[in-house]
Amino acid sequence: MLACFGGLAWTLGSFIGINEPNILTPLNLLPAVFVWLLFIGLTRRLAASLVLTMALLALLILASQIKAENLKVPLLATDFIILKTVSLQESVLGKYVTLELLTLMIVLFLGLALLIRLEPPLKALRGKYLAPYWAFLVLGVALPAASLTEGYYREGATWLKWDPVSNVKTNGLLAVLVMDWMSLDLETPIADTRVIEDFVASQPALFVEEGDGSDIQPNIIVLLLESFFDPSIIAGVNDCEYLPKWCDLRQSAVWGALEVPTYGGNTNRTEFEILTGISLDSYPNHVFPYFSLVTKSLESYPHYLKSHGYQTTAIHPHKGEFWNRTTVYPLMNIDEFLAIEQFKGGRRDGWYIADSEIPPKIETILGRDSPQFNLTITMENHGPWGKRKNIDEEELQALPAFPGLSEQAQRQWLEYLYHLKHSEQLVIDVVEMINKTAEPTIVLAFGDHLPSLPSVFAEVAFKDGEPPERQSAPYVIFDNFSGAGGRELDASADLIMSEVLKLSGLPMRSFDRVSHYFLQNFDAGEWLAADSEILSAFQIMQFNKEIATQVH
Repeated sequence: MLACFGGLAWTLGSFIGINEPNILTPLNLLPAVFVWLLFIGLTRRLAASLVLTMALLALLILASQIKAENLKVPLLATDFIILKTVSLQESVLGKYVTLELLTLMIVLFLGLALLIRLEPPLKALRGKYLAPYWAFLVLGVALPAASLTEGYYREGATWLKWDPVSNVKTNGLLAVLVMDWMSLDLETPIADTRVIEDFVASQPALFVEEGDGSDIQPNIIVLLLESFFDPSIIAGVNDCEYLPKWCDLRQSAVWGALEVPTYGGNTNRTEFEILTGISLDSYPNHVFPYFSLVTKSLESYPHYLKSHGYQTTAIHPHKGEFWNRTTVYPLMNIDEFLAIEQFKGGRRDGWYIADSEIPPKIETILGRDSPQFNLTITMENHGPWGKRKNIDEEELQALPAFPGLSEQAQRQWLEYLYHLKHSEQLVIDVVEMINKTAEPTIVLAFGDHLPSLPSVFAEVAFKDGEPPERQSAPYVIFDNFSGAGGRELDASADLIMSEVLKLSGLPMRSFDRVSHYFLQNFDAGEWLAADSEILSAFQIMQFNKEIATQVH
């Protein structure tokens, strides 16, 4: 039976890229053996438990491969944090499961059910022998398994916390899952007010609460565009070639490249940084901040704007529970959430509600008496691409094909471009809307991450030579009252709202002042070396933002 585990681990390991004998193979079998023994205790059947364990191992590896292909990150222990909402997310995640895999799972399930029925139960595992077996399992297997991490390190394996893909290829998926689980620490450090106070005292010029003295209180609209990126960063593509309207808008806007903390999915990471101004670089173990970081009332830009008389809303034409938003938004002082229920009867384009259904919702919100802060998260261009239905094929076929792509990649590209153009039009529609009103309004529009287009990105290169997961998304900040614009400024998701606040004329808190200082000195993702001391203190302030924002 151990040979079966070993053979499966070897075969599937080669399938995901482990092509050389690995010294950790015996250690990697231990978690599988423990699960096998657990199933034996539950079913009292040796063969059925073996098949069930091997099926589970195969499923984990296949799930990891699908995730790595689309998100460039393998399956991790932190992924199981979101299992409590998996039934609500299956409408999205299910689209990444192929018909062949689903058929295989059904056949396997039926085969297991038949095997369990035909195999006689072990007589030794009943009655008075059952309790000793479980005691053996807990004391003899589970407790020693807690020292697996020491075993992995003792074998001289190379562990790169920041590179899980390499870890899987060199050490195996089971080893990575165990190590990730053992090192999982979702606690946040206790805020040290002395550090912040000392920093404030050493940098008095950065900690003077200031605004421009105006009482405009402009509306603020934040458009988070699903999977939006500018194709001109691809080698061989001219600037403005695919997004001419977006390009024209830049002439009257602040615009640039936006560093975002995710690729291919996990929108809640970019959303978290935008709403809080906190960089997730300070929280490396918090893969899903909406499940692990926002567990109580959290200082946020909506919270600050509410203190200045703003009403705060969010729009997302999908299930409100997706990414835990119905729980998180009240904790971040977003008072009203228009989710899929408010789009009943709305037109779908592809898998999801069309972007064209959103402007009327925003227009209604802007018609209210109080100044408004609105976060809108689009859904139409959510992946996957390549097998979409319910789209305008005539419109799609009229789009320019990307030269040199294979048939599969070309279809993926055209489907993505079809929805990308709709997102571009959404931004233009909102800008035209606010230009027709006398109400001063600021629009921040940006892509949350690059799309997962594995077939396309395998056949093209980016101008900077970096892989797709290292690329930035585009953004624009447009307003209808300042007359400013046409200024390029590269930024990051945690800093960009400080520019919005600066433009609004609202008083800027200490934290916002420092954020804007770094934004103005932001250069291709690197901080000025001369400001390393300020950066270090600023990271501490981000880490302890709830206290930092109270210091003026």
